[in-house]
Amino acid sequence: FLGDAALLSALLGEIAADVQERPGADAPCAPDEPYVEVKLGVLEPAPAPAPLADTSGVVADSVRAAVAPPPLQRLPMGVRGFWVVRRTGEVRRIERGCAGG
Repeated sequence: FLGDAALLSALLGEIAADVQERPGADAPCAPDEPYVEVKLGVLEPAPAPAPLADTSGVVADSVRAAVAPPPLQRLPMGVRGFWVVRRTGEVRRIERGCAGG
């Protein structure tokens, strides 16, 4: 019911979840008991470094082959995230103005 499986897996492959165990009441608006904090981000390639200036006009194949693809970086998605209370499994959305919101 979620649509095309290939499209969905391609989309979800770009999403990174930052999951942290919390003791409770360690932030404004946070649950008073142990909870899990979940924040979402998206993985994108880091900007590639500027190429070195080549005054000869010739670029050696060995230099071209040694360049690795840029690493992925995690960027915020603009979604505040949510808390999951350990004891009850209740999911609470992180409200604007609270920690992480």
